[in-house]
Amino acid sequence: MADALHLLDDWLTTAHHLRREQIDRSAGVWRKRSDVAASVQRGTKSLVGGTRLGDGVVRRLGLRAIRTP
Repeated sequence: MADALHLLDDWLTTAHHLRREQIDRSAGVWRKRSDVAASVQRGTKSLVGGTRLGDGVVRRLGLRAIRTP
């Protein structure tokens, strides 16, 4: 589960410009980045038609991983 959360963390922080607030073996919380670099990245991607979770759709995201049988 920890591996899955770390892969998810990489995707959320890189592709969606969210900032990790906390992460452990089974859960994580991410928040929209508010720094200038994130604003520029979001603006650039919106010009080419891309949309990301951090573009205003999501302000805070909490996820929990559970093992299924």
